[in-house]
Amino acid sequence: MNKPAPIVLAVDTNDLEVAKAWVGATDGVISVVKLGLEFYTTFGNEGIKAIADSCNTDIFLDLKASRYSAHSCRCSKGCFNVAS
Repeated sequence: MNKPAPIVLAVDTNDLEVAKAWVGATDGVISVVKLGLEFYTTFGNEGIKAIADSCNTDIFLDLKASRYSAHSCRCSKGCFNVAS
């Protein structure tokens, strides 16, 4: 099996089906899927779970609180409980 490329896919969409299609098309090929504030505010934990369930790629949750303060959490399967 080939090692995934060191590429981050920024999933900046408010359409969950499009997001799942992008992630599915790149699963195993890229290293990380980045879900941003737009995605999170639209879909919340359920959206993150839907993406996590549709791939084996690490997920980087990037939630920017303001222009000067960024809060982010690097997550891979099992380290972030999105079900609660």
